[in-house]
Amino acid sequence: MKYLLFRLRTSAITGNNSSRWSGYDKEFGAIRRLSDKDYDKFLKISDGKTYWSHRFSDGWFIGFSLELIDREEAYQIKKRLDGVCGYDKVIDEILSIGEIKDSLV
Repeated sequence: MKYLLFRLRTSAITGNNSSRWSGYDKEFGAIRRLSDKDYDKFLKISDGKTYWSHRFSDGWFIGFSLELIDREEAYQIKKRLDGVCGYDKVIDEILSIGEIKDSLV
């Protein structure tokens, strides 16, 4: 089994004083467990990428970084994660075709 940690990275072109999103103090991400066979398929379609991103027309930006972790790390990290703000389908798309499609975001 392989454990993949997708960390959500976000930013916005904002008009506030800090130019920061209010969620910066949280740890957003999701862990996906893949069989060795599915992981090998993913490596082929992702071409070894470890970062994906998309910028919306309103200036909002999402990005996902990928880290391969072991089972114990997955267990510990999962306790701290605050989810991916509804972008679960984006992770599924990355896993299935290796990229983010505009239609999903």
